[in-house]
Amino acid sequence: MSILKRFRLDGKTALVTGAASGLGAAIAIALAESGATVACHGNRRPAAQTCETIRSLGLLAHAFSGDLGEPDGAIRLFGEVQAALGDSR
Repeated sequence: MSILKRFRLDGKTALVTGAASGLGAAIAIALAESGATVACHGNRRPAAQTCETIRSLGLLAHAFSGDLGEPDGAIRLFGEVQAALGDSR
């Protein structure tokens, strides 16, 4: 078995905050390429472009937004992701 196959994420869901650009977008794409369904979060900017890039590769991604600076922002975001994509670990 190749080393990369040992790190497959098929059947898993990954939530990447800051996935609208830069390092967050690169991480989201890499996780999708490893088999995860990716929840791409954007704070000030939507992460729709990152999702489009992932989908253009034939992989699964969904965009979410929310202000993580708000006291309940992270809890709300996680709840939205869980409601939309289920609870895969």
